[in-house]
Amino acid sequence: MVVDLLAVTFLDSTALGVLVGALKRCRERGGELQLVMADPRILKIFEITGLSTVFQSSIRLPRSVRRER
Repeated sequence: MVVDLLAVTFLDSTALGVLVGALKRCRERGGELQLVMADPRILKIFEITGLSTVFQSSIRLPRSVRRER
């Protein structure tokens, strides 16, 4: 599963909890959760909380899920 956070400029503990819960459910079903984020403030939140080592992340959407523009 891919979660597009490219337009996100603010993330609080509730949102982090939702993402951690989604990751847990994905893994229980044999899947993985990838976050797509580029805002330095959002990246910093994941670094500070240690979640940058828990989640797979990238700064671009995978080609398979990109929309035609």
